[in-house]
Amino acid sequence: MSTAAKTPLVKPGMPHSFRRLPAVVFFRGDEIARRALTGMQHYLRLTFEDLEKGRESESIVITSSEKSIAEHETLLRAPNIRVIALSDTRFKDPRLDGVVYGYLPQNTPPTLVDRMIDNALDHIHLLATRRDVNEKLAGATREINELNLIGASLAAEHDPEKLLAMILQKSREITRSDAGWLYLVEETPEESKTRPSGHRTTNRARTGGLQREGARRNLRWNLAQNDSVTVPFEEAVLEVSEESIAGYVARTGDSVDLDDAYHLPEGVPYKIERQLDEDSGYRTKSILAVPMRNLKGEIIGVLQLMNAKRSADAKLNSVAAVAAQVVPYSLRQQELVTSLASLAAIALENSRQYQANQALLQRALEMLQRNAKDGKTDPALNDLLQEAKRQRR
Repeated sequence: MSTAAKTPLVKPGMPHSFRRLPAVVFFRGDEIARRALTGMQHYLRLTFEDLEKGRESESIVITSSEKSIAEHETLLRAPNIRVIALSDTRFKDPRLDGVVYGYLPQNTPPTLVDRMIDNALDHIHLLATRRDVNEKLAGATREINELNLIGASLAAEHDPEKLLAMILQKSREITRSDAGWLYLVEETPEESKTRPSGHRTTNRARTGGLQREGARRNLRWNLAQNDSVTVPFEEAVLEVSEESIAGYVARTGDSVDLDDAYHLPEGVPYKIERQLDEDSGYRTKSILAVPMRNLKGEIIGVLQLMNAKRSADAKLNSVAAVAAQVVPYSLRQQELVTSLASLAAIALENSRQYQANQALLQRALEMLQRNAKDGKTDPALNDLLQEAKRQRR
């Protein structure tokens, strides 16, 4: 028997939320249907005129009138409506077979009518669940295909600058993010480091970060994109510390997912500097930041996305637009971006390796040309060839 919520008869003054509850519906003047519902107090009971006003939840229409069904056939075919016909014989019009969920004799006891109503509600729920599962499977298939296409595009790009721009752009596209930043981990010998303003947030579960013994590592703010405003951008070096979102992600390996960057959860170690927003007239709200891990599990960068939107084309040029359009990042979006970040990390390292190999090849060719011209062998050529072999491994 259905576990759908059962409610008392609708009464004047009941709240609008009752429109969302399951109901049994009858046509005015259909006394056979009214008798079949005698004694049933646990369903929301409505006239057909109430149904025509629009309902979001399940509705079971009880009727003995073939004419009434024929006149309202289109509405009665809605996926959240089932029709139970009270008739001792099958209706004459065969087109109505697709509308009627089931037939019951006109003198069927209310207890059996009650059971049929429960079965009809179960049928609605079953088909709705099947539709949801099919939609999710179709969505997952599209996402996998999209990731495969993005991965192929990343693998084919060997220019590091173009690759970084593509990584950030594709991450924003699959999440409908209005803005995004990209940081790369680097070793730096400099003692002095500057820090870009406007950094954001976290999610704790320490999985290990990027610190290597004997290595001094920082984050370089390499790239910024924004569809709504022009943000003045200059590359800057950010200390790997938990005071900023990107630093926290790089240090701990945790992802950060914030619904509102201006209202941080209690106890987080990072803080938000709003100066960049204030300078550009922007409002950063939702944030998703994930680590970029290579095949060895090492963090080589951080992707930080801002302001997931309901509509990809929306411009966030006012506080009202932000309130209307910006939504939190979903768990599925976080999973997709994490997968894409891993693809991006591998593609970036391959790009760097490709550039290094090209440089070695160019140097080897230059040495060979000098040797041919001078008629002697340069000892450094053997060292260069050995280095090229090591790079390939």
